[in-house]
Amino acid sequence: MEPRPFRFYLSHTTRWILAGVALVLAVVAGVRLWWRLDESYPLVQFERSRAAQEIVSLNLYAARERFGSLLPQEDAQLALREVFLRDVLNRSLPIRRTFEDGTYEAILTEASLDLRNGLALITLRGRARKLGPNASPVEAVLELQTHIDILEFRPRMGTLRAGLAVTGAHVVRAGNGVARSFLNPAARFFGGLRIEDWNRDRISLEIPVRLEEGITFPRLTGDVSLPERQIPLAVSVSAFTVLENRLVLSLALEPDSSSGEAHRAHRAEWIPLTDEGRAGMERQARRLYESGRGGAMRDTLLAKTLALASRDALWKALLASDRDIVAVVPRPILQTLCNRIARSYLQGARLDFDPGVEEHLDETLRVKLLGGKVGAGHIKGNLRVTHLAGRLRVTGDPTIRLLPPNGLEIAGPVQVLEGQGRVELDMAWDPKLLVSMVCHGFDYSDTLVGHVLPFTHTIRTTIRFAAADTSVAGSPKVQRDRLSVPATFTDSSFVSMRNALVEQDKLLKCGIVMDPDSVMARVRKLIRTKIAFRLPATLFKPFTLPLSLEKEYDAGDVRIAASVRRPEVVMDPDYLRFGFMAELTVRSAGQAMNEPRQPKPPGPFVHASAAELTSKPPERSAGRRSD
Repeated sequence: MEPRPFRFYLSHTTRWILAGVALVLAVVAGVRLWWRLDESYPLVQFERSRAAQEIVSLNLYAARERFGSLLPQEDAQLALREVFLRDVLNRSLPIRRTFEDGTYEAILTEASLDLRNGLALITLRGRARKLGPNASPVEAVLELQTHIDILEFRPRMGTLRAGLAVTGAHVVRAGNGVARSFLNPAARFFGGLRIEDWNRDRISLEIPVRLEEGITFPRLTGDVSLPERQIPLAVSVSAFTVLENRLVLSLALEPDSSSGEAHRAHRAEWIPLTDEGRAGMERQARRLYESGRGGAMRDTLLAKTLALASRDALWKALLASDRDIVAVVPRPILQTLCNRIARSYLQGARLDFDPGVEEHLDETLRVKLLGGKVGAGHIKGNLRVTHLAGRLRVTGDPTIRLLPPNGLEIAGPVQVLEGQGRVELDMAWDPKLLVSMVCHGFDYSDTLVGHVLPFTHTIRTTIRFAAADTSVAGSPKVQRDRLSVPATFTDSSFVSMRNALVEQDKLLKCGIVMDPDSVMARVRKLIRTKIAFRLPATLFKPFTLPLSLEKEYDAGDVRIAASVRRPEVVMDPDYLRFGFMAELTVRSAGQAMNEPRQPKPPGPFVHASAAELTSKPPERSAGRRSD
């Protein structure tokens, strides 16, 4: 009898256990293989996504051809160069983010910036860890792909804040061996985060560019009295452009109802996409890359955009400067600002000064004698205007002329109202020898008051712009024209003077040869036509333009000092351009301030994103793109 062959029998339970172990090993092997592939090719998906975003942005730029220019021609332009943004980014490191109420922390210590045509791309790299007394000491290395998609001015804080939209995040290194797979809680947590989790609390970049909410003209006293006035300067972002190593914000000046400007509809055509619309265009662009046509489409759109830019006067003005921060203010905005100055600042200005006007009176009086007229004597004297006061009223918008290299001429029509002056009159009657036998000479002196009759004049002011510390200052100078001021005596002064002359109109005095009304008529004609004076040299104090470099600001864990180098001011017949190089220095807490810093109140924001032109608030959107 042959022996029965040995058979290895497994129970049903054992078989299930072995199958479970095999499945676990397969899963672990798959995860390890995926991690290996993810480490080897971490940028393939990011590059495809960024390329799609770039095509969408360039497509929007090329579509501006229907407006005839790359940038809105009636809006101010603010350009930031790539080298400056890179310096700001590097000096703002490290950037810290915490999750789960401080349980997990990401510290981003490395950054790179790439201003591609269409996108401002920023790659952030750093380490992640779990915090707490019993937390694992094992860390993970993170890499984030982001781009700038929101810009907001914060006037009270003194900076321009750039919001970074995270488009990709992954763990590039999580340790070695078993520790990597099972003992790295930071790698497990951050590897499981979604893009929405990163964008829920935006990473931001502080840029030391201050835009004030208005131009302040100081109070003026002396010959001309004017209260302090602030010319409002509310702006909204009309376009956001990234091209040729520059990030450019187009700023539209909002209407000022207090200056009588009509409300205008918000212009949404320069940033026409909503988040949903842009996401749809990105899906189409990714399909182009998958089919192999993405590169050709990108090159075509870039060529169209660059051709449009080459015909844009404002874009060429930005490129003409090599400064880190450049602002171009076109003629229409300068005209609007000058209109506001005339309507609000100069309206109601009061003149109150000694004009130093002196006129000589020498009139010959003639009487009829033997059928003809012969000279009876002379009325001689001096008329001095020792005080002149009045109120100015602007009667129309000024005209402006841009004067290269750094001047702006403003010519505005004004009317003088409610004026009066003080007149000192010394007058003497000097009769001829024959007449003096019957008409004795006399002297008359008095201080009289006159009314200034309304009259109009065009005041011309030239403003010269020059760099001043971290901003640009304007120094105005009024053209000192000689004004002829029509005036007349007040009723009481007229009566006082006439009574003195009537007193001489008697038989034994000068009644035979002198007619008081005739003398009065000549004096009144004199003050109506002969009084002239020069305008005061100052109707404005020097002022500063509302865009400047913030001297010190907080950026994460550090305080940064900023200083200006190589400022420039250029006046072209069509625009004003000014710019400067910015030098940034990281300062310790002790160097930054001599006393503890007090928290600043939050100020109103001016957002530069597509959401500014839609119903959605920008800070709530996690995926905006820079168009």
